[in-house]
Amino acid sequence: MEKKIRVLLVTSGFRKGVSGGIASVLHNYCTASALENSEIQFDYLSLGYQTFEPYREEIEACGGNLYCLDIHSNGKRRLIDIFFRMRKFLKDKSYDIVHTNSGALTQLLMMCIAAKTSGINTVIAHSHNALIKSKGTQIVYNCLKPLFYVAADEYYACALVAAESMFPKGIIKRDKWVFIPNAINIEKFLYNEETRISYRKQFRFEDKFVIGHVGRFNEQKNHAFLVDVFSEVSKQRDDALLMLVGNGDLQQSIKDKVEELGLSEKVIFMGQRNDVNCLMQAMDCFVFPSIFEGLGMVLIEAQAAGLPIISSDQVPVNETQVTEYIKYVPLSVDKWIESLRGIGRRRNRFENISIFSKAGYEIDSAAEKLRRLYCEHSNSCK
Repeated sequence: MEKKIRVLLVTSGFRKGVSGGIASVLHNYCTASALENSEIQFDYLSLGYQTFEPYREEIEACGGNLYCLDIHSNGKRRLIDIFFRMRKFLKDKSYDIVHTNSGALTQLLMMCIAAKTSGINTVIAHSHNALIKSKGTQIVYNCLKPLFYVAADEYYACALVAAESMFPKGIIKRDKWVFIPNAINIEKFLYNEETRISYRKQFRFEDKFVIGHVGRFNEQKNHAFLVDVFSEVSKQRDDALLMLVGNGDLQQSIKDKVEELGLSEKVIFMGQRNDVNCLMQAMDCFVFPSIFEGLGMVLIEAQAAGLPIISSDQVPVNETQVTEYIKYVPLSVDKWIESLRGIGRRRNRFENISIFSKAGYEIDSAAEKLRRLYCEHSNSCK
């Protein structure tokens, strides 16, 4: 039996919902047929303690090892801990590739430096976010970006804006970065009438106009703005409901805001769910008011489900617009109210899978692309 290519995937965490979309993206790739049954052997390293749920059983069944550095510090102390603990971890390990993933520049850079100074032959820096920075922070980041030339060997990003946010201008201008889409299992999200009827009956949504959102409760996802918009929409539509899926640090403050506005009966907090694909069948439209995004994988999922979508214009349009049913609107309460007013309850929600395949978001073809890249980096491509 030929020796497998050993790849270490590193990010803040691998717990669904708590770790953000990166965990879902990596899980989608590693369990796709092109990688799951290939010459690649994946191990997973979380910077902080994680339960790895609900992925643990599936990862271990594929022979993957799960490791945690147990880092809980912040700021400069966190970066120091990442460097020394990663180097200590890698000292006794033999990996062909270390694939680092983050939505924070300093964290991504430090993971790469730790791996490169540990003697790893191929270090991949993978940007998953586009950051809004103050002028002072931008100056600091511009000074740090050139360090990626020596800290990493390959540069991946989920969108051009994510690449520009993290990597030096030379990498972008010379087209040295690789687009790795946040691909999904399209068939899992395709519209299913039976699922829609079942879920709407289960949650008593049969006669409601359900506006849905999926995302962590943090500043980036902009829930407070969404609640302000919905407050006005609900005055115009008695049948309107807002479904919020996810957890996060700001969840309680948003609940308090909902209660203050007298919307407790109309805003449903679903918590963290493993059936987002089914919940999307129960929705009538999808909203995504993020202040910034590297991509926004749920926008691809919502389009696969055939939902009409109102999105912030702060997400990368070129990479996220797969169908004609997504509309990008500036973050103005009045403009969002007007856009939502124009959405009807139902329409034909069947989509052609080939549309998503051509855009690169079908997971099997995307995973095959990543497999070939891994093989090329290790000089063992079949």
